[in-house]
Amino acid sequence: MEDENRFRTWYSDRGRALVRRVLAAIGADRWLSPNLVTLSGTALNGVAAVLVVQESYLAASLVFVAGSALDAVDGAIAKLQDRVTAWGGFLDSTMDRVSEGLVLTGLGLLFAAQGNTLALAACFVALASSYLVSYTRARAEAAGAGAAVGLASRVERVLLIGLGMFVATWWEPALAWAIYVVALSASLTVLQRVLHVRRQLLAASPDTP
Repeated sequence: MEDENRFRTWYSDRGRALVRRVLAAIGADRWLSPNLVTLSGTALNGVAAVLVVQESYLAASLVFVAGSALDAVDGAIAKLQDRVTAWGGFLDSTMDRVSEGLVLTGLGLLFAAQGNTLALAACFVALASSYLVSYTRARAEAAGAGAAVGLASRVERVLLIGLGMFVATWWEPALAWAIYVVALSASLTVLQRVLHVRRQLLAASPDTP
């Protein structure tokens, strides 16, 4: 688990450093608003959800990747501009959840129209588990523990869904399989985080039953 966390931190830090260099090169510190970038990413994810319902998988995958990329760089832009605020962080976190909800709702509508009950159920599981992944981390941090562990953080979930959309252009079942994997891995991540936090809190208060 520690090796996994070190690797995730490494590629996350390298990715952020690359984003900062690109943004600085194009002068993002002068003309981009971090909050506008956040809202634009959410809007693009909403468009991707509509495209999925229309079975325009290639367009959906491209728009989804673009929206998710904006969701990922808003924080880097805020740091470049020295405009990191509590409000911006709250908006970013909230819009990330909205983006996931929009895309998974679009996928659910698609599967419902296709009569794919199993994939529709997996969408509900994926949506609930994705929210719980974020919620468990927030509650753990409020309790003085850490919970940045698990198989499927938001990055992994975005990659799986985006890949499923892209491959579905040629092989439609790929989208359902992507959702099955997201539902399973996100559920396991919730369990991992609950157990991880339990160990930390019991170690801090060993007399707690």
